[in-house]
Amino acid sequence: FSLPFFRKQHQHRNQLAPSNKTSPSYQIQGNKIIMKTHTQYDRSNSPWNRKVLIWLWSFQTIGSVIVTAFAAALLDRRDGLKQRWDDGLADALFLITSFLVFSFTAINVIFTIPAYFHYKRNSLSPMWMMIGSVWMALFWSTVIAMSAWAIAWSAPIFEVYEVSCLLNMLAGFPYLGGLVYYSVVYDRWRKAHKGKTDAEATNERYSLDSRKPFAEDQGLAKE
Repeated sequence: FSLPFFRKQHQHRNQLAPSNKTSPSYQIQGNKIIMKTHTQYDRSNSPWNRKVLIWLWSFQTIGSVIVTAFAAALLDRRDGLKQRWDDGLADALFLITSFLVFSFTAINVIFTIPAYFHYKRNSLSPMWMMIGSVWMALFWSTVIAMSAWAIAWSAPIFEVYEVSCLLNMLAGFPYLGGLVYYSVVYDRWRKAHKGKTDAEATNERYSLDSRKPFAEDQGLAKE
């Protein structure tokens, strides 16, 4: 066997076999480029309790859908708000808060559904959890602040509109819990492990039609 033959075989193995190092998001196989679909993460070595976060996000999304429906039912029945003594400020606060809730509920649904399916495949990444725990918490903090302002402004009165604002505040708390978890627990873990990130269990590249590695999919021996 000549040296070029061994070099060619080595290059072929590097293209097909999964690497222990951080892999790119694609695999070169012959003249084809095959995209890597996802990465698996080792739950046992992770500071994140993914199951708790998924339940928090799911309950938050369900709660936000409920408060959205409640606010939508009140939008056309605002005669009581319009007749208050504050020259329409309570009505304006209710309108702004309601449309914020509508927007963030849509974002919740768009975010939570793929996050759940990634969780079921052990591939819910720290980036997704950071987005859910931090950015969505910041979004919903706006709703909580607006709702608290509306309740404080009309403190002598507690009607169905104030109940809506109170429900808005309750709907945002699960994301705030995730924010605290990320900023305290996860940050302490990173400092204790000298800046290490959430460890990948494997970086094998999976085919789109099944979860078998490409080496198995092509009938090749894994190395």
